[in-house]
Amino acid sequence: MTGGAQALAADADSAEPPFRDSPRCLLRLERGGSARLLSVSKSLATLFQRQPQAIIGQLVGEVLGADARILGQALRACLASGEVLEVDLAVTLPQGAIPSRLVLMPQSDGETVQLLLIDLRPQSLTGTPGADVGEDMMVRYRADLTILECSASYAEFHGRKVSEIIGRSFADWLPPAELEIVRRAVIESKGRAIVNTNEIAKTRPDGSQRWYRWVDVALPIRDGEQPEFLSIGVNVTAMKRARDELMRKNTALTAVAEELREAQIAAEDSNRAKSRFLAHMSHELRTPLNGILGFADIMRAGLFGPIEPARYQEYVELIHNSGELLLSLINDVLDMSKIEAGKMELSIQPLETTSLAEACRTMVIGMARDNSVVVKVEIAPDCGEVHADPRAAKQMIINLLSNAVKFTPAGGVVTLSFRNAEDGVSISVADDGIGMTPEELTKAVQPFGQIDSELARQRKGTGIGLTLVKSLVELHGGTLDIMSTKGHGTTATLLLPWMKPAA
Repeated sequence: MTGGAQALAADADSAEPPFRDSPRCLLRLERGGSARLLSVSKSLATLFQRQPQAIIGQLVGEVLGADARILGQALRACLASGEVLEVDLAVTLPQGAIPSRLVLMPQSDGETVQLLLIDLRPQSLTGTPGADVGEDMMVRYRADLTILECSASYAEFHGRKVSEIIGRSFADWLPPAELEIVRRAVIESKGRAIVNTNEIAKTRPDGSQRWYRWVDVALPIRDGEQPEFLSIGVNVTAMKRARDELMRKNTALTAVAEELREAQIAAEDSNRAKSRFLAHMSHELRTPLNGILGFADIMRAGLFGPIEPARYQEYVELIHNSGELLLSLINDVLDMSKIEAGKMELSIQPLETTSLAEACRTMVIGMARDNSVVVKVEIAPDCGEVHADPRAAKQMIINLLSNAVKFTPAGGVVTLSFRNAEDGVSISVADDGIGMTPEELTKAVQPFGQIDSELARQRKGTGIGLTLVKSLVELHGGTLDIMSTKGHGTTATLLLPWMKPAA
């Protein structure tokens, strides 16, 4: 592929040679139809006798002194089609208006356009051949494939000197594949200003690889002369690498997303299997457990006579208490499963605070007596009711009370209090027990998290009590706040908002 970038040459009397570097810029078309410059080459700024920093951010039509309407239409068409377009119009340099050709190349982001300027005056195609263009390249040639001008970088790119290229035919040194592209460009040039655009990689003599976007342009034919062509090569290596990296990351993200989707499907299948298992186990465990509790109650009440010897009475009490604890643990696990599956339904009702408090206290008074812990209840005079699901409310409070009793040494006090808050009712359970460090508190609210202490080892549980309480109160639209100091006790506070009772 032939390559090179034709500079928009300065006036013939100017010392600025052609092919200094590509007179190009990057611009973005705004929603209002205006286009502002994002970056400019040094040669473009030099042509307009400006500093690049003074041009960036300005409207391209004002900088070029060109017909803004025609330029805007071309920019919109370029972005809409995604194809390279060209438009001929006058550009105003400090020396005056000159006929020019603007080559518009849409960028891969679909929002910006690279613009190349070509001076169509005959004298602009003369000057000092071979001047350096840095990373960009250009070459001008006739229809018979004779090279008229080229940049030093173009010659270097092909491993030759400028003097070895000027005046010779492409056929003398260009590889067959690239020569065929040049010939096809010449053949297809009739009636078309832009013959083809593509990106081609070439390895430089130093072994580094560069990517160039090539644009072939047919220049105006002067009377009695052969058609001339210009091949412009703009270095797009950075853009190509950025695009490849973006594609690589997109591929990686797609693979991760697919893995996550498969993991989600597996997790959902596992969760459904777990729900079925727990539902089945609920029936299988509760049926014999209810029988155990029922017979234990009969024996405790002595319905068929006293139990002899007397020590058996103590064993019956232990059987009954253990059965109650086991049933409570089973209910906690099943409720957590329902909450995780989004199947937990609440029936909000106004609950009388005194009755609720006493019912919860009664459920833990036996444990408290065994542990030599006092359980007190404090209800503010103006706090007559709380809005909550009856079973969930008891479950939350009993869990908090059980934890407080469990982690309070003998002789300690646990206090259950009800207070009106701004948005609902505040229910607190405070103890003067062992307390927790911030790290232990974080662990305690995690599913199956239990702190390591002597009391915890003595009184085992599932480790889901606080997790269940937090989930239940959030289902009510409320919050759970826990404050604890190591060695000075813990206070857990439920805030249950005022809610409309279920119909």
